[in-house]
Amino acid sequence: MICMPVQVQREGHSAPKTIAVAVVFDKTVEKGGKFTSRDVENMGFVLRFSSTLLANTLAYQREMLLRKHNVALLEMARNLFSSVSDQDKLLRAVMNEAKKLTNAERCSVFLLDLQGHELVASVFDGAVPAQSPFRIAVGQGIAGFVAKTGIL
Repeated sequence: MICMPVQVQREGHSAPKTIAVAVVFDKTVEKGGKFTSRDVENMGFVLRFSSTLLANTLAYQREMLLRKHNVALLEMARNLFSSVSDQDKLLRAVMNEAKKLTNAERCSVFLLDLQGHELVASVFDGAVPAQSPFRIAVGQGIAGFVAKTGIL
């Protein structure tokens, strides 16, 4: 087995940055069965040659993901401003954008009722519970814990 870092030089840094690790296994018996120093040298050459292209591809993918998130946030902002007078419409817009950004199947938004010290959800994505609005105490369950502590 040969295991080698795929590295790129960073501007302003003396040490290269590892962006991946390449691993090759089990050299065929027809080719000698064991890797040689020449194999390591050839692999290093290929990785040095292709590392910049890989780094650019990874950067492009990150930019496309960032663009997707920015487009979703802009759409949500547009929806928020057009839905300010309709709370249910606003909550649905927030839930839809949260689902898109996280690739989730379902989402709920619980509003904090300070007088009753409860979390209240009246708009649901998916199945609607028998009791609507749905209420849980602050501190109860995961959502209640997050509401109480502010910790994710």
